[in-house]
Amino acid sequence: MNDGMTPKVSVIICTYNQKTKIARALKSVLASDGFAPGEMEVIVADDASTDGTAEAATEAAGGDGRVRVIKREGNLGLVRNYFAALKEARGEYIADVAGDDAWTSITRLARSADILDNNPGITMVHTGWTEVDEATGKRRERGARNVAGTARERLLNLLERKDGACPHLSTTLYRKPVIDKAREEHPELFDSERLACEDMQVLAFLLTQGDAAYIDETTLDYTVEPGTVSVPNSARKAAKFYCGVVWLMEKLRGIEGIDRRELMEYYNGAARYAAGMARRERDAESARKIKETWGELGIRMPAVARLNLWLARISAARGACGNTPRGGCGC
Repeated sequence: MNDGMTPKVSVIICTYNQKTKIARALKSVLASDGFAPGEMEVIVADDASTDGTAEAATEAAGGDGRVRVIKREGNLGLVRNYFAALKEARGEYIADVAGDDAWTSITRLARSADILDNNPGITMVHTGWTEVDEATGKRRERGARNVAGTARERLLNLLERKDGACPHLSTTLYRKPVIDKAREEHPELFDSERLACEDMQVLAFLLTQGDAAYIDETTLDYTVEPGTVSVPNSARKAAKFYCGVVWLMEKLRGIEGIDRRELMEYYNGAARYAAGMARRERDAESARKIKETWGELGIRMPAVARLNLWLARISAARGACGNTPRGGCGC
């Protein structure tokens, strides 16, 4: 058991401008049962919110000594905020939840910790989750019941986003030393301006460095809304997200020697979607970013995506010149 000085489990809550939602997330974590005093800490990492989120979190904590509210002096972005919080965490095991989500089980964390305590070859324990459409309230149960047996298969399924085989990080309790080692050996995968997500690289190393255990129940309400990092609803957001994800996937596939051809379906779909957004919004800068990223990585883009990138730049140039259809552009 823990000596009461160093926590066994650290829970990270990354948040930004979620004043009205942070209390629900924090209270759902603090409701976790099964830990002795001092065995759990909660880090609320507020990414320089401007709406009083940090103050709302402090109020919701109600003086609970397990909670540390850290307000960044400047905005780091989701990825860097998460990994800064991970560095600040003192626990051997790590869990997380977003500031607009909530856990729905008070026993999941302790049960997961017990599995890790008794199975040194397991690097992570995860569960199912419920997607909640913020606009409609519609709920959809999800889960990764079919995580593959070999490290290569697990990584491939993760990179391909294979339904039923990709764990959700916010349902996971994992061993911090595994990720600490990965950060030392591959710092560019955890601290780069190009990164658009924090979960893929964490899961990639957990799934390739040991086994995963699954608790077959839903323990997370996961909010889905347009315009978030993983659901980009603008050309700028789509370009940033998909360029970052494809760059990261190209780096991660080398862990288990996965051939690029096995990922081309995802790459092509990402190119078509991001290029289509750039064309619709006449966003030349997004089009340039997409073209440069695919070119730098040496990935051939589908013809329709190349056409949409060209049309985005042409449309933007015409718009900048007043969109004169008869005389053409004289600049």
